[in-house]
Amino acid sequence: MNRAPTGDKQTEEIIDHAQVLDNEARLTGSPAMPPCPECLDEMVFALRDRHHTFSVGMSTILQCLALAQEEGAVPVLPSPWWLDVVRRYKVASPKR
Repeated sequence: MNRAPTGDKQTEEIIDHAQVLDNEARLTGSPAMPPCPECLDEMVFALRDRHHTFSVGMSTILQCLALAQEEGAVPVLPSPWWLDVVRRYKVASPKR
């Protein structure tokens, strides 16, 4: 088990990585458009794991993709593509 950094050393959460990996989320259907014009994401994905149904916005997915690129888990996407993403979704581009 490892501690997940929370920024507050006294409240760091203990994570059982085997348990987390055994509870993978799956897409429950087609992405939906947010119901309100003030919503930050243009698209929201509904997911379900063994215990919860929850949503993940496009900007979070893109932040995960940027992290995966930084870690070498996915091929490097072209800089012009990331420039378009940063402008449209207001997310940080991957660190080089």
